[in-house]
Amino acid sequence: MFRLMAVLSIVPAAIWAAGLGAFAEEPDMAPTISLEDQFEKMHTVGYPRAKPVVFSIADTGGAADAPVWKESITKKYGERIDFTSMAYLTFIPTLAQGAARLAIRAASETPVLCDWDGSASEGLKSTPGKANIIVVSIKGVVLHRVNGKLTDEKKTKAFEAIDAALKEAEGE
Repeated sequence: MFRLMAVLSIVPAAIWAAGLGAFAEEPDMAPTISLEDQFEKMHTVGYPRAKPVVFSIADTGGAADAPVWKESITKKYGERIDFTSMAYLTFIPTLAQGAARLAIRAASETPVLCDWDGSASEGLKSTPGKANIIVVSIKGVVLHRVNGKLTDEKKTKAFEAIDAALKEAEGE
């Protein structure tokens, strides 16, 4: 009986050491997001979905870098992913939101989700003051986060995550 108890006390430690079972880390899940764009059209990004989503999130500090990321990613992946731009706008007072929408309309013909209270950006764990790229699988698992200026190293890692998300989406 003593030997059985000794063996049973070692099993949980062995499972933990191997990273298996109940001791495995929970995946980082993206929240479902519902926001209006600069044209006041509501968009919902939820899971599961047909295509992986790549979020580009920026405030004024990352606004110059976000289009560079967008061009690089959409040039390679096009319609195979859902590229979703989001503006982190907590610094805009309510009375100035209309003017902010007009400025975003002038800057972008494609939808930019307006995150006035910051809850969506914060839910995706973006970093204020920088352009953020967040790759999310069709099941809602965050596969990769990167922020700041586009570099070859950052682009390579982001593309690897997008490739993995597409592989999952295509059932490979």
